[in-house]
Formats: sequence, structure tokens, C-alpha cells
Amino acid sequence: MPNKSFLEFFSTETLSWEIRLLIMIGVARALAYLHSKNVIHRGLEPSHILLDEDFSAKLGGFGLATYGPETHVLTEVEGRRGYMDPNYQSNGMLLCNKVTL
Repeated sequence: MPNKSFLEFFSTETLSWEIRLLIMIGVARALAYLHSKNVIHRGLEPSHILLDEDFSAKLGGFGLATYGPETHVLTEVEGRRGYMDPNYQSNGMLLCNKVTL
């Protein structure tokens, strides 16, 4: 991707808050789309938010992604602490909510 990943800009002040907000809206839309298809990313972190030439967000890093029913209970929780849903971290339950943005 032309602008690499959000990690490149995460701790710097080179991006305006307006651009950061647009990136996060793009991420939210991508996650809503994935959840509408019952796909849960499970690896969302700044290095997996890829930025094109217009700083539009694209998701990468699908190594931990899972597909399942609307409620999916896993016996082994996978992902990086701090980047996962607290409910999933504590009880292993993934919820695919139908959200539209």
C-alpha cells in the first residue's frame, strides 16, 4: 500500500485528527461488513490497517480470522491482549452483530 500501515503514523502527529477519524470510520465499515458475513477478524491492530494513496483504510492480517455462526464459543482465545474484545478475552465468546454504518 502506498502509505504503508496506520502503525507508521500511530504515535506521530503527521496525520490530522480529521484524517485519523476517516481512517477509523473506514475500519468500522470494514468490520461491519466482515461481521455481516459472520467473519471475525481477531487480529485488528495498527499494523493491520493498511492505507492507500488517499489514506483510505483497508484491513489486512487475517491470520486469526474465524468464520462462524452469530455466536461462536472458542475453547482457546487467540489474539493480542489490548487489541481484542474484553468479553472474548474473558470468556472466549465471539459475537457477530449485524451492524450497518
